[in-house]
Amino acid sequence: LVQSLESSINNLQHQSHSTFTLGENQGIKIAFSPTSESAKYRIELLDTSQAVIDRVDALFGLPVYLESTYKAGNYIIRITPLAEVDAASSFTVTLGNSSSILEEEPNEIYSLATPFSVGESIKGRLSHPGDEDFYGITIEAPRYLDLSFTCPHSYRNFRISIYKDSDENLINGVDAIEGKDVTLPMGLSIGRYYIKIAGYGEDIDVIHYYTLTLEESQETNLEIESNNTLKFANAIEKNTARKGRIFSADDIDYYGFYLPAQGYFSISFIPETTFGDYRISLVNDNDEVAYKKISTDGQAVQIDVNPFPGNYFIKVVSNGDIDQYSFYKLLVGTEVEDFEILGLKSLVSVTLSGTTSEMSVGESQGLTATAGYSDATSEIIANPIWTSLDESVATVNAAGLVTAVGEGATTIVATY
Repeated sequence: LVQSLESSINNLQHQSHSTFTLGENQGIKIAFSPTSESAKYRIELLDTSQAVIDRVDALFGLPVYLESTYKAGNYIIRITPLAEVDAASSFTVTLGNSSSILEEEPNEIYSLATPFSVGESIKGRLSHPGDEDFYGITIEAPRYLDLSFTCPHSYRNFRISIYKDSDENLINGVDAIEGKDVTLPMGLSIGRYYIKIAGYGEDIDVIHYYTLTLEESQETNLEIESNNTLKFANAIEKNTARKGRIFSADDIDYYGFYLPAQGYFSISFIPETTFGDYRISLVNDNDEVAYKKISTDGQAVQIDVNPFPGNYFIKVVSNGDIDQYSFYKLLVGTEVEDFEILGLKSLVSVTLSGTTSEMSVGESQGLTATAGYSDATSEIIANPIWTSLDESVATVNAAGLVTAVGEGATTIVATY
């Protein structure tokens, strides 16, 4: 797939069109090279319904390009003049293959998210000021990851947001200011996540391509998102530090532990920031505050407590200024060797795995049930209760062996 076309624009009402066909989903690069330093152009990629799939503006005689993965089908490349025309100068449009891992346009809503995997780097671009790019990733087991964003030659602002399950559940995020590179270490539990890239401010970069990279993190004591409710509180053990971060005014971090007996111990809160403000509270199962302290401008604080036996949670929230780039360290400590402070975790999910969701009559397969906990750990369930909701279609025995006995559809349930 290599094509090249030389053309020109004669007046503001003139447009240049060329067409091409993709037989399969494919990464391509459309390069636009002008010869005039005064003429301004808009390069658009349209589908057969005339809907704009991608676009970029060429200004001041600088070459630009569109590079993305597009679905199989017929396309139109449309060149339109913007404000100034240089009829005596030509331009060249070159269509070629791309070897990069690219965003798949359109991906402006989470249901159209471009698939993304740990260990990959993917390249994308905001095609207009209101554009948003979504990338989807499924986490099969709890992991600590580094999400890195870079946009060479850009001096604009970008916002990187992390959602779980849909675009209504924001769990994490960070801003890349004035084109600076940024890396976000984070812990994620089992589930489906979406990464959204958007610009913000008055001047959005719709020219330069960014690169998003997701890889294993060297940090292994991070908070596991999302821990913004008591149910999903991270477990914290005696004398074992956890690191967290408050990224917005709405962010809440919970850490849970169980106290078998009453006794004195301390909660140490040590932020890395020099200007962030926090409120640290010890709360019970009903989120009622037993002790609290304020950290102002990155001040380290210690809360000495002597609560009754039971379940408790440390709650960290913003108390004013937010430093989204700095972590804090949290430690529940005591020098009494036999005094127990046990990490508190609760069951939050049961997931099933098998080899296929479609079977022929007479076929069998074994299913495995996995329990997911609020501290992002998981384990195989030894003896769940197995049930088939329609035994005329498929049966399941006590060991999780499913046998197809008739045509139709049913659901297999594991209860734990």
